[in-house]
Amino acid sequence: RLKLDNTCLKNVRLAHGDIFKLDFVDNYFDVTICWRFCHLVPVEYLHHALKELGRVTSGEILLQAYIGRPYWKRLLTSLFRFPGKFYMKLKGSRSAPLPWSHIHAYFHTDQLLASKIAEAGLVINRQVKIGPYNDSIVSVYHLRKW
Repeated sequence: RLKLDNTCLKNVRLAHGDIFKLDFVDNYFDVTICWRFCHLVPVEYLHHALKELGRVTSGEILLQAYIGRPYWKRLLTSLFRFPGKFYMKLKGSRSAPLPWSHIHAYFHTDQLLASKIAEAGLVINRQVKIGPYNDSIVSVYHLRKW
């Protein structure tokens, strides 16, 4: 709340909403920035959310996504980490759980995300890979309507 009290941000409005039924008319926004979102949506609902973003946006949609590494790479990473975790458990040492550890994340691939974007009636103008994050690659998709 304090950050929004800044006079430079007097036109900023925060709203709580449903990604599947946004409370805005068609083409309300010139640009939509959607960050830290795709990994929270199961694949079967992803195109519905993207379609709704497309409905309320007249211009570009910037969509950040965590692109999951192949399953075998995630499995190898887990196997390499196992001895250390097992040792810590035997030792009785526990690290505090992260605040978001209760949230399920979905590993979407580039191909899957591209198909859901197309299914939502959107086109990928550009994809920028920012870098690695845990077991994924962070990408930003620049989308537009057909």
